[in-house]
Amino acid sequence: MSRRKALVTALEQLDTANYDLTGKKVLMRVDINSPVKDGILTNTDKIKAIVPDIKGAIPYCEGLVLVSHQGRMGGKDFISLEQHVDVLRKELPTVKIKYTRFTSGPNAERSIRELQPGEILVLENIRMDEDEKREGTIAERAGFPMTRSLASAVDIVVFNSFAAWQNDDTSLTGLPQVRPTLVGGYTIKEARLLESLDGESDKKLSFIIGGGKPEKMKYIPGLIDSGAATGLAVTGLPGDIFLRAEGYGLGSKGKILSERFPKALIEAKSILSSYRGRITRPVDLAVMENGERAEYSIESIPANLEPYDVGARTVELISKPFDPAHSVVINGPFGEIERYGGMVSTLGMLEAIAKSGAFLLTTGGHTKWAVDQFRKEYGRLLPLHTDTLGGGAVLSYYSGKDLPAVNAITGGYNATHSAELEAMLRQKAPRVMKSKS
Repeated sequence: MSRRKALVTALEQLDTANYDLTGKKVLMRVDINSPVKDGILTNTDKIKAIVPDIKGAIPYCEGLVLVSHQGRMGGKDFISLEQHVDVLRKELPTVKIKYTRFTSGPNAERSIRELQPGEILVLENIRMDEDEKREGTIAERAGFPMTRSLASAVDIVVFNSFAAWQNDDTSLTGLPQVRPTLVGGYTIKEARLLESLDGESDKKLSFIIGGGKPEKMKYIPGLIDSGAATGLAVTGLPGDIFLRAEGYGLGSKGKILSERFPKALIEAKSILSSYRGRITRPVDLAVMENGERAEYSIESIPANLEPYDVGARTVELISKPFDPAHSVVINGPFGEIERYGGMVSTLGMLEAIAKSGAFLLTTGGHTKWAVDQFRKEYGRLLPLHTDTLGGGAVLSYYSGKDLPAVNAITGGYNATHSAELEAMLRQKAPRVMKSKS
């Protein structure tokens, strides 16, 4: 059995559908981290994706606590979960949903203990708790104040954060060490999707890594070395960093990249030294010139202009090999999609893939938003397409990278609670608590 197949099997063994939650105070760690513009949520798909699991849990448990992060400290998307709660209330109009500004400690514990059967409590953005990103080993996280606080008020933890399973945050890795932990239906469904693509040995699997997170570059060596990627291209911020690492000026953006991402540039140079011939980089970039989008080759971008998207020749270069024998994974938009003309290359690639007959898997919330824009722009659906709301989660799965959250759930930590979990196993046919496919 392959490592990736074994991972999915281990998660399935802890599927909440097979366990009785009756009378249990349940903490469900979800990932409803959503795109934000000007402080407003622009896409709520991640929030809606967990609704089926919530509906499956609340009739039986003694109260359901939802824990999630939103954005990163210091980022423009680092906001409270107040808007997320509003979305949940619209999706679940008959359910009493409470919201607290606390993440842990006596006030949060009191709110959890006062929770009645059939009610939901949403804690504040968990990354506002200093323990969530606090340095420490996985074992040490079990003893952090946040972990001890939340564990003292609940009976069971349900991991339903597929899009964050590659992270080692305290709420993801600390809680499974001190409370029995199961896996939610949404996460099981997404894991099975990745496994199904993994099993299509007759398909060539190509990855296009874009978006605005340079840390995605760490997955590139694993994607190539594992044999998962038969083709790999970089766009977006990763693409810019690779080009800068090769010495291209990139107009006014070059200096910005050098100042903001020195470590990423070193990493890109290291990756290129081993995999240069395996990674397709942009050959042209788009800038805003005299109020209009203009495209230049990477060698000739005016020094006073800042690139914000890849150009048409790059789209053509990347998509040229695609045919019905390909599956293509797009991880992140190709440009700054909030700017005028910033969606052009991403939409162009979606159109090229649709024409090629290749199967398309789009990953992450921003990429999903781009697909929605394609439907509006072209007035039709992509013919061979599915999506998952996990971005880095997909790359980590295929690259063979360690998955700290999954390890905490399926490894030795959770095994210490095996007797409690066994007592919860259903004796009859399980009630369904899975997201609909």
